[in-house]
Amino acid sequence: NTATSRSAPPRQAAWATQHRNSHLQTALSRVGLSLPPPHPIHSRSHDAPVYHIDRPLQVTTSRFVRLTRISLPQLVELIRGQTAIDYRPNKHIHPYILSRMCSTYEHLPPLLDIAYVPHATFSIHSPHQPHVSHPTSQCSTQRHTS
Repeated sequence: NTATSRSAPPRQAAWATQHRNSHLQTALSRVGLSLPPPHPIHSRSHDAPVYHIDRPLQVTTSRFVRLTRISLPQLVELIRGQTAIDYRPNKHIHPYILSRMCSTYEHLPPLLDIAYVPHATFSIHSPHQPHVSHPTSQCSTQRHTS
């Protein structure tokens, strides 16, 4: 049935968007943030689309990054709605274009790693927690080994 096969992709796309937003909202709520209301992506001007930056989402994402200190690969995974077992490389990220367009970006190497390594997986199950290591106490170590 061609009607069924043609209608499946929009339903899949709607489900994927809903799943991604649900996953993103869960991560945001862990740090007291929430997704802003939908923002128009583009408008029409003289029969040509004019694209807009989603400023409310940009502000929320920036706050999330500052609060969680999430790594760039983890953020890309979160925004794309991925999990460690469901990695999908972004076919629209081209390393050559990134290296030219973002040449002065401080964190360009990790961004290029995301583009170059399509098989990598990153975990987003919990926000980044700084690792704290405590020095080993020589005295207690010596007491327990003697």
